[in-house]
Amino acid sequence: MVLRIAASATRVTGYEVAEALALPFSAIDPILKALTGTNLLDALGLAQEQGPWLGRPLPERMAYAITKQGRTRSDQIGDSSTRYLGPAPVSMQEYKAVLAEAAKPGTLDLVKVSLALSGIELAPGVMEAVRAAVNSRSSIFIYGAPGNGKTTLARRISSLLGGPVLLPVGLDVGGGEVMTIFDGAVHRLEPNQPADRRWRRVARPLVQVGGEFQLEMFDPTWEDGSRVYGAPLQVKANGGVLLIDDLGRQRVSPKQILDRLLVPLEQDTDFLNLTATGRKVEIPFRAQLALSTNLKPAELLDEAYLRRLAYKVLMPDPTWEMWCRIFERERDRLTIPPAPQALEMIQSLYGGRPLRGNHPRDLLERLVDVSSARGVRPQLTAELVEAAWNTLFVAS
Repeated sequence: MVLRIAASATRVTGYEVAEALALPFSAIDPILKALTGTNLLDALGLAQEQGPWLGRPLPERMAYAITKQGRTRSDQIGDSSTRYLGPAPVSMQEYKAVLAEAAKPGTLDLVKVSLALSGIELAPGVMEAVRAAVNSRSSIFIYGAPGNGKTTLARRISSLLGGPVLLPVGLDVGGGEVMTIFDGAVHRLEPNQPADRRWRRVARPLVQVGGEFQLEMFDPTWEDGSRVYGAPLQVKANGGVLLIDDLGRQRVSPKQILDRLLVPLEQDTDFLNLTATGRKVEIPFRAQLALSTNLKPAELLDEAYLRRLAYKVLMPDPTWEMWCRIFERERDRLTIPPAPQALEMIQSLYGGRPLRGNHPRDLLERLVDVSSARGVRPQLTAELVEAAWNTLFVAS
């Protein structure tokens, strides 16, 4: 990596090398001396021009240039292993230790769980099941009719897992190969970053996939130019939640998905195939698996597979009282004036149609749209409610 940094510039200081690798200079200094001694680097003396190295100790201000021999050696290394350029990869041992610490269950008091799940109308027993599943870091299978908050509930689980977790930028997977773990598109950085800049402190990850999921997403991706592996979904979810939403809507069957995850779930370890070399590497699996579906569980999985999913949570249709509470929260959010008589009208409009938890939000948002189109203030008048209702459902 030092040779690769030197090859990317005409001249580089010891300070810049240490900064690029996110390591203290004391770890870099002996390497620079060894590379200079073997004629892979040329020592050019102290850098005189302005730069961040000014004011640093003299060894850090020493400038180096790669030799022809050093460039050849750098190319040889890149062709046989990796061309990764970034913060020095952490060892697998360090990575396992950090994830084991993050996976330790804590005490989940009812107040914390209630706050995390606030705003979701839950049937009796659901909160306690989620609390137990999170505390034990066990898989959770959430099922029920569409629109009753299954995905919303599953997405809240990551906030119950504890404080931020450390993830490495790069991971040494052995054999001179590197896998990038931190992904800015998935991981949300926390304000206070660690002093060791090879790591990133992030909020507990939530990695969500739905009908677009394919089994190949559980395999590392290979970038031929940099010869670096990208972490698959379940590795990016380590320390947090892996949510497979809309189970049964994927091209692959639910059984195939669970077959792929059974060993990781039982052993807290996954085995990944490194396509460039054909090696298999062992990597921690420390993500809490959450599955959600609006299909009937018995049509998706047989009893043997369902048994392997630790917690099964039904999100039933709301009662009328629950529906009204959701309605009032949404009405407040949209700043629509209250009108108790409107609820009686809506209840009569339902007839025998089943209640769904998403209906209050959808109905009131359509009412706001209709009001805006008419150029009037949103109110729960019979005319506006009926106009919004007629846009909400497909005629039977």
